[in-house]
Amino acid sequence: MTTLGVFPTIKRSTKLLQLSFHKELNQTLHNIVEGQDFGHLLFYGPTGGGRRTRIRALLKGIYGDGVSTVKIEKRECAVQSSSKKISYSILSSNCHIELTASGLGSSDKLIIQNVIKEMAQSKQLNETKQKSFKVVVIFEAENLSKDAQHALRRTMEKYSHNCRIIMCVDCLGRIIDPLKSRCLTIRVPSPTDSEIREALCEVVKKDRTACCIKDEHIELCVKRGNGNMRRALITLQTLIQQKGENEVVPQSYIQIVSDIANIIATRQGKSGILECRKKFCELLERCIDPATIYRTLVNQLTPLISEKLHPIIWDMALESEGRCITGSKPIFSLESFVTQAMYEIYISK
Repeated sequence: MTTLGVFPTIKRSTKLLQLSFHKELNQTLHNIVEGQDFGHLLFYGPTGGGRRTRIRALLKGIYGDGVSTVKIEKRECAVQSSSKKISYSILSSNCHIELTASGLGSSDKLIIQNVIKEMAQSKQLNETKQKSFKVVVIFEAENLSKDAQHALRRTMEKYSHNCRIIMCVDCLGRIIDPLKSRCLTIRVPSPTDSEIREALCEVVKKDRTACCIKDEHIELCVKRGNGNMRRALITLQTLIQQKGENEVVPQSYIQIVSDIANIIATRQGKSGILECRKKFCELLERCIDPATIYRTLVNQLTPLISEKLHPIIWDMALESEGRCITGSKPIFSLESFVTQAMYEIYISK
């Protein structure tokens, strides 16, 4: 991958066959581009694996440079049997629209239907030279409500002749089966350590400010990345800014979650629960999603407790995260998990 978003001075590669890793997947997507048409697609896999990069490279291969000229639009849609209007933001070009499901709120069903309907009803100015279809890209589609997913399934069937849907998700299990069955599912796995190392070395060669980076710095980035290319790149950029100093300050939210884990492991009681609640509120105010909080908290808490408690804590975290997804107040589920974890740790002593 000859470029990476956190390094704005390096030219970004937009061709599928030039991306650094997942060569077989890149070739499959390139074959789709050569066919100049495709059905609905569902990309899934862990964060930092390159899903968004490949989606944008796919669109670039289909539509050319026009897909890179995007603008932020503020739109409104009317609520049936009411004078109320709902406003939402999208990123659009002449060929496609991008929206993030987590930002649509409780009106996601209405917004999704409205976006696809407007896109499908607008025709190309020159159908002989332009593609007969446009694309709607939905990032974080697993955050759509069940009603919105069912509405999306009906709408994508109705307008399939001139509108294609590309969804990008972290967790495939949160997408309903009828929606999955109408898409080609494409898994984008995490890159291996050797693939991350190779990509980082390529970045260092192309960045003139990275002369202070040595082999041990690359290894530190690979270790910190832990399969997440984006995190490895952020670590590399931090090292370059620090002129090669090995002490990398962790991201602020990770430090807060680490503090919560220490409180759970050492301060079981009312004061500890209240302190954790304050820190959870701070994380949610910073727009850190609950799934990231749960995942990071379990990873930070596991080394601090007895090994026999590990499966108990994991089961509680999964159950609590499930309630968090279906509920409306994440703070309640997070606080409940902390209370249960403290109780299990206390009685095991």
